[in-house]
Parts: sequence; C-alpha cells; structure tokens
Amino acid sequence: MTKERQELVEDNIQLAHFVANRYRSMSLEFDDIRSSAYLGLVKAASNFDNGKGTTFATFAVTVITNEILMYARRQKKHNRVTASLDAPLISDEDISLMDVIPSTKDPYGVVELERDISRQIDCLNDTERKLLLVKLGRPDITQNELSEIIGITQSMVSRKMKTIRRKLVN
Repeated sequence: MTKERQELVEDNIQLAHFVANRYRSMSLEFDDIRSSAYLGLVKAASNFDNGKGTTFATFAVTVITNEILMYARRQKKHNRVTASLDAPLISDEDISLMDVIPSTKDPYGVVELERDISRQIDCLNDTERKLLLVKLGRPDITQNELSEIIGITQSMVSRKMKTIRRKLVN
C-alpha cells in the first residue's frame, strides 16, 4: 500500500467507526462489524480514484457499508440453528423433541404418520401433487428446472409451491 493510501486509511478511521456504529443493532458482535468496516476502509483506499469526481469519504462510506452487509450475509448463510433431541420443547415441561417424533420401530406410529401424510396429499390437485413428488425426489432442483419438467412457468411453480405449503401446514 502506498504512503498516500495509508494516510487515507489513517485519516478516515473514525469514518469507518461511525459507519460501523450505524449497524450496531444487528445481531452480530460489534467487533466483527467494526473489523468489516476497517476492511472496507482499506478496500476503499486501495480502489479510490481521485479523477472520478467524488470525495474519498463519499466513496468510502459506500464501500464500508457494502463490506459490512456482505459480512452480515455470510454470517446469516452460515448460521445454523441446532436443536437437541433431549432438550425440553417447553421450558416448564418434561416433553422433549424425541418424545414427539414418531418411532419407526413402532408400527402404529408409522401407520398414523403415513395416514396423516396421505390425508394431506389428498387435498392437493394433480399438478401440485406432481410438483411435490418431483421436489421431494430432487430437493436441490430449481424452480426453473421444475417448470420445464411439469410444463408450467417458473412463476406458476412459485405460486403453486406456496399453495402447497399453505395446504400442508393447515
């Protein structure tokens, strides 16, 4: 980094801190947000072109903000919620997730589960049922690929999937 770029970073460290403070309410550690802001400041100093007609501060705020938001998106993408099978579902009760999941060793539970599923699937029309079966068979399939298989538009696939979710939940 040139001396000029280094001076830009040193002179505008408070700007990075100010922008980071605007995102303090995010459900992320503030140190991580501030680190992303500093990284954005360094990127801004490295990519700043004086001949473009904007001030460094204007350019830097945009780069810093984008860096913080990209960090937040990465964290959201990698945040997974895990649940223990033994943890109580309701804090005051002794019922755990393991207690409510039907056992595959219990034939009565399996038959009840199959009956519930078939009852719910019966409320779907032929197109919805076909969409659901293809999606269950290939969970990684995109809506565009589904639309080609079923023979309807991608927007119709989206609407029908929403309808399927609503019908199966109720």
